[in-house]
Amino acid sequence: MKMALKSLSMIVLFVVLQGGRYLSSGTLTAVYETPVLDGVEGGDWSGDPMNTANGVTLKAAYDDNNFYLLARWNDLTTSESVYKNMWTFDGQSWTQSGDEDRIALMWDLGTAPEGAQCAFMCHPPRMYTSDGTVDLWHWKAHRSNPMGYSDDQYVIAIQDTAAGGETRLGDGGNNTYDDNYNSDPNPLSQAQSDPNADIHFLVRDNATLTAFDPYGVMAAHSVDVAIGWVDAGWIAGSTVAGYVLEIPDGSRADILTAGMYQNGVWTVEFARSLSTTPGDSAKDVQFDPANTYHFSVAIWDNEGDENHIPDPTEHELVFGPTGIGTGRGGPGFPLGFSLSQNYPNPFNPSTTIRYSVPENGSGSSPIRLEIFDLHGRLIRTLVDINQTVGNHAARWDGRDDRGLNLPSGIYLYRLRVNEVSIEKKMTLLK
Repeated sequence: MKMALKSLSMIVLFVVLQGGRYLSSGTLTAVYETPVLDGVEGGDWSGDPMNTANGVTLKAAYDDNNFYLLARWNDLTTSESVYKNMWTFDGQSWTQSGDEDRIALMWDLGTAPEGAQCAFMCHPPRMYTSDGTVDLWHWKAHRSNPMGYSDDQYVIAIQDTAAGGETRLGDGGNNTYDDNYNSDPNPLSQAQSDPNADIHFLVRDNATLTAFDPYGVMAAHSVDVAIGWVDAGWIAGSTVAGYVLEIPDGSRADILTAGMYQNGVWTVEFARSLSTTPGDSAKDVQFDPANTYHFSVAIWDNEGDENHIPDPTEHELVFGPTGIGTGRGGPGFPLGFSLSQNYPNPFNPSTTIRYSVPENGSGSSPIRLEIFDLHGRLIRTLVDINQTVGNHAARWDGRDDRGLNLPSGIYLYRLRVNEVSIEKKMTLLK
């Protein structure tokens, strides 16, 4: 595998580069709609797919606030690889082994004259860039997916490395994981239910435990809070997770992501604001539906940094008009009725839900917007009135109809117009 991929790198360098830029193998069109982050393509992605040379099928969408991307690919080893650097005890000593499935996307920031520099490295996807800096979205099945994020990074040109020779850097803030490594060597932390519980994932504290798996994609895996290492009571064959998961913050936490493994196929859904804070503009791609964007893709199938499967071409992203997709009709007028994903999501302490009321001939329609728990119990009624045709919004403060604060968790919100309804999920995170 290593030799084949190194050969592929040579092909990329000498064949795909033409006039200083990669050839584009296809155009991905984002349609106007708001898919749900749940790791399932379902019926909420209506755009036409685009297929990459390394076997990834992509769809894209956008609404007034966010850009969404769906990626699906067949796992070559037909295994859900989520045990990177897992510790195993042989009865006398501890060793680490195992890796994880991953996908990464590079976005050309394109803020300098064309051809200035080239970011071309083995670890991330390949991307020719006009200024030597690219935005890197790096989803990791063990280290980021259980917390509902991708690692938001950026890559600078080889000719312009940061202190220490680094070219791949993290955005500001904290990421979703820390190494669980002690120089002895043995794990630095263990599950509070250890020894010998063989927990799949460790989290930093109870708050992180509450935030774990916000999109319900890790139901088959066990998780526990990390405590300090105790070198006693272990038996041969015991395992300890190689990382301790945390709640990210800052720009490092810009990209919400839900990845689900089913029947040998990964489905990974991304959501990020169309634009990030001004201070991040040099590190993050800023999406404007009037513009075209260039990106590249790589996947890892239970492999380390070098043994990834890059797509040796660059692709284009364009935004379709708002009439394309299921979101709404022409500007300011709904084609039918629609319910957008709440924003922000996850949220604390409040979130906004946007929806569209359709024309029914009488000028208004009876509208109900309600919040339910996962057991179907009604929690809060936000809207219960006749509303005129057009776009509307309601705010939820995380309280029930009695004014009591609700705990962290996944809630359902349902929009009903006459006998028709739409339902989506959202996450309250405290």
